[in-house]
Amino acid sequence: MNELSKIHLIYLVTGRMESQRQITTSSLQAAGVLFDKLLMNDVGPSKEEQIQSKKNHVEPIASQVVMVFEDNPESKKMYKNLGIPKVI
Repeated sequence: MNELSKIHLIYLVTGRMESQRQITTSSLQAAGVLFDKLLMNDVGPSKEEQIQSKKNHVEPIASQVVMVFEDNPESKKMYKNLGIPKVI
């Protein structure tokens, strides 16, 4: 992913709540993960709310998204339904 950051903006969209921003940012920095923006869950803690939060963040920019890395099958389906060309 760090190689991609040389030619693309990297937005990390997570189901983690906004209250976990500091620990999430610290963990990503400690792991050496480069990113331009961290978009946190602003809806609620349930799986359905996590997916809705991700959709809310990505839907307005979906036409510009080149690739998504996602481990949740329901989120993968949502990203594909938004027309994102590559969902891994």
